[in-house]
Amino acid sequence: MFSIGKLCFIPRYNAESMDMILMESFEERDTIPKTKWNIRQSTENFHREDATRTGGLDILIIPGRAFTKSGYRLGRGKGYYDKYLNRYKEKFDGKLPYMIGLAYTQQIYEELPITETDRKLNEVLFDNREKSIPCL
Repeated sequence: MFSIGKLCFIPRYNAESMDMILMESFEERDTIPKTKWNIRQSTENFHREDATRTGGLDILIIPGRAFTKSGYRLGRGKGYYDKYLNRYKEKFDGKLPYMIGLAYTQQIYEELPITETDRKLNEVLFDNREKSIPCL
């Protein structure tokens, strides 16, 4: 990604919300401190470009505990990604980035409990040796 001149944004969480901030190089990854969840995340006083303030995202890779082939996901229950996507959609006149979920085969279920606030992903990639599953 960096070698072809693409920008990479990584999540930064606080108690209430999440932002996507610029990561300047792959090497920088090792200098970012880890949270209690073992996720590398910059601190609040680390000022970087925020994707919603400077033009948006083309692709968003979204983690989850479980996914359906139709594109729904089960997160950790705080709604960070759903809230972020709502703010994003407001900011960019209804436009959302192309959303991809990454999973192991064991994380794929026929159905999951979903609510009206859950966003459907465009695609779920998982390790079943098949091609990706476009979520129709």
